[in-house]
Amino acid sequence: MKRHAWIAALALANLRSETARPWNAALLAAFMAANNLLWFGIWVIFFGLAGELRGWTVVDVARLYGIVATAYGLYAAFFGGARNLASLAIDGGPDVYLGRQRATLLGVRFSRCDPTGFGDIVSGIALIAWTGDGPLEMLLALGLSTLGTSILVSVYVTLGSLVFFASARQRFVDQLFDCFLTLSAMPQIGLPPLAKLLLYTAFPAAFVGFVPVEILRSFSGVELGGAVLAAVAFPVLATVVFRCGLKRYASGNLMVDTR
Repeated sequence: MKRHAWIAALALANLRSETARPWNAALLAAFMAANNLLWFGIWVIFFGLAGELRGWTVVDVARLYGIVATAYGLYAAFFGGARNLASLAIDGGPDVYLGRQRATLLGVRFSRCDPTGFGDIVSGIALIAWTGDGPLEMLLALGLSTLGTSILVSVYVTLGSLVFFASARQRFVDQLFDCFLTLSAMPQIGLPPLAKLLLYTAFPAAFVGFVPVEILRSFSGVELGGAVLAAVAFPVLATVVFRCGLKRYASGNLMVDTR
């Protein structure tokens, strides 16, 4: 098998496993899509009563929700293993991946497929299509969503790697990520400078939804370059944190002799 062909094979195997009961997977995806549209409906009511909010309209929030939902759906459907990093490290799960002649972190990230992610993708694309001004803008929004996926995965990997350095638990990591996701799907306008600084650096939620929407509202090559740079820099940082943590990892003795 070619050097990276195993990634597609692993992702496909996980997808087949999770969709072994197609009606169950479709129902989960449908509920997730309905949940996203319900939350967006609350914003529709809000803007229907308040009008604009510092120049933002319901169309901008639809773009925000569409981009974040698509980004999260791509993460959940194809990189869902990043969510289990903390529990794997606690239970000795990395032993399985360390025993393979493959990149450990890639193996972890592609180890799980969550069918609800397809509901996020469908609802996200629907919102993007509703607000898109032509196919080029829609393609740009989808491209920005993939950059957001890179940020989401890297944040979950970084948070999950905390267990190598402290007595963190999976629930704590999930709560931090949920907080990050909530901030990603909020119009980040009118915030104090310190909060904005955090959302662009230590807690880069701005690059998942807010910056892409600003690019769509008024295209800026500088902002697009910043989004691309963030989508590259934060995964590199997450990889460094993971590898440093892996050096502190003590085996859980889960290796099994299959002879």
